[in-house]
Amino acid sequence: MSSSLSLIIIGAITFYLCYLQYKIAKFSKDWKDKVYVMVWMIFFILCNFVFYSNLELLSPVDLILIVGYGCMVAFFWGFHIIYKRILGKSGVYMKPVDEVFQENKENLHEFMRKFFHFFVFFGCLIFVVLYSTISLDVLQQYPDFAAYGRNPVWEDSFLAPLNVDFRVKPWFFKPLQMQVAMIILFMIAIPFAIIAEYFRLNPRLGIPFQPLFVKSLRPHEQHNAADYYYFTFGFFVAAFLLPAAAAFGVLCVMCFGDTFASLVGKRWPKNKKHFIRWEPKKCWEGSIVGFICTFVSALWFVGWILALVLSFIFIIIDVITPTKLKVSDNMLYPFISMAVIFVILFLGFQIDSVVVNYFNEINQWFLSNQRTIIY
Repeated sequence: MSSSLSLIIIGAITFYLCYLQYKIAKFSKDWKDKVYVMVWMIFFILCNFVFYSNLELLSPVDLILIVGYGCMVAFFWGFHIIYKRILGKSGVYMKPVDEVFQENKENLHEFMRKFFHFFVFFGCLIFVVLYSTISLDVLQQYPDFAAYGRNPVWEDSFLAPLNVDFRVKPWFFKPLQMQVAMIILFMIAIPFAIIAEYFRLNPRLGIPFQPLFVKSLRPHEQHNAADYYYFTFGFFVAAFLLPAAAAFGVLCVMCFGDTFASLVGKRWPKNKKHFIRWEPKKCWEGSIVGFICTFVSALWFVGWILALVLSFIFIIIDVITPTKLKVSDNMLYPFISMAVIFVILFLGFQIDSVVVNYFNEINQWFLSNQRTIIY
């Protein structure tokens, strides 16, 4: 498929996804949620522009993205057509959140909510490892294949000044192959979240796996964009602006710190004195466990200093939301963590961790060849 044709098709798909985000904002009942969705849409347009204008898509990748987008649209519309038009079912639209289930099965409800966090983390890790390892193996066995490579993502973009430190300091962990792999993964995950939320909030449509959503959503998410929508967008931006190891460190805050803090906080606090005075639904045991889990998990990716920074970011956000600061922690975790880590790395801090050393062969091979292969 020619590059110009693929860009036209992907541009049309991007426009369609922006339209769906506009509809999500329109369906949302809370005005703040409407603003958040529109801001996310601007981020989505900007990231798409930077990605497609600075990295030429060769036929394996543009075809994968186009087919992936098409399959997602076909899946949701196919469900609607088969369920409602062919089978004649009614009432496909979202039923009220099952608050009785959530109250009686509080621990199970929290686990169902947090399962998505683990799915994102380990899915992303497996995809990046396979993508990078297979690419390295192919290029080492077939060196001529490297002639199809392109320059790094940011080289000719208006964000190039931000990339100066990334390129001139060899100790800065910049496995371009792994970073591009994360970007491609989230380029596929974001449309899924957008389409799923559009079908869920549209009263004329419906969403597959509706019983799971009914049992896992919180009441305030009934008529507004769900937290996973913001969660996915936050890490999409982190994958663009941070090296892969640092992006995984940010993921650890949400996927391990927040998850275990919630599970422990729901189950073990027996003494009311242990609850946080200004956050009556949270306890110190949960926040401390979240701090420890964030540190232990992020340690493997960014080293102990940045892991400690991320742990403090977690516990500060955890104890001030949502009462003191009326914003979802799913929005704050990725963006605050990303901003702090970006500034620290931009000032010249060196990442030294187990993951960096493990992928050193992949990193050094691509840096020595001064090119990035994206398939």
